[in-house]
Amino acid sequence: MAQPSDIASFEVCCPSCLYNLHGLPEPCVCPECGRHCERHGVIWKPRRPVLHVAISCFTFIFLAVYISRQFLLDPDIRIRIGRAVFFFIELGITALIVVPWAYFVGNKGVYVIVAEDGIRYRSIRSKVTLVPWREIARVVPAPKGKVASIILRYPSRARQYGANNHISGGVAEIVLTMFHSRENVIQFVNLACERHQASGWYDEVGAADEHAN
Repeated sequence: MAQPSDIASFEVCCPSCLYNLHGLPEPCVCPECGRHCERHGVIWKPRRPVLHVAISCFTFIFLAVYISRQFLLDPDIRIRIGRAVFFFIELGITALIVVPWAYFVGNKGVYVIVAEDGIRYRSIRSKVTLVPWREIARVVPAPKGKVASIILRYPSRARQYGANNHISGGVAEIVLTMFHSRENVIQFVNLACERHQASGWYDEVGAADEHAN
C-alpha cells in the first residue's frame, strides 16, 4: 500500500476546483474555492497538452502536405498561389480546432482524483463524476497496460456513473485510462485502496462478495 509520505511525490489538488494544494497542510481550506479538505486530493492526468498539440499538428501537417503536394505542382503560377493560400487557411482553421481540444484532453479536461469522499473522474465522454467509497467494491489494475478499473458494489447503479462503465457477468466496472505509465496505475490503485480502507467501507467488501457468490 502507498504510505502517506509517498503522496508528496504526487500532484495534490482540491477535489472540487483542481487548485494545486502543494505545500498546504492537511486539513486545509482551498484558497480558490473555499472547500474544507480533510485530505488532499491526488490527481492523475493524461499526457501534457504541449505533447498533444505537437503530435496532433505534426500529424495534420504531414497528411496535408502529402495530399496537397500534387496540387501545388500545377504549371500555372496563379493556380499554385491560390491553392497555397487555401492550404494555409485550412491549416489555420484546423489549428483552432486541434489546439483547444489538445489542451482540454491534456490539462483539466480528463483526469482521475483519489479524494477523501471517493474517486472523481472526468473523461472525454462524461462530465465530472464522483464515485463514493460506499459504492466501490474494490479498485484494481488491469492485467497489463495503463488501465485501472473501479469495481462497483452495486451493478444496478452502473449507468449513473457515466459512459466509462462496463458490465459483464454481473460485474460492473468503470474503466480509467488517464495514466502516463504502468507505475502510475499501481500508485493510483495503492492510494485508492488505502483511502478506501480509511473510509470504513472497505471491510464490507468480503461480505458483499460472499453474498454475491
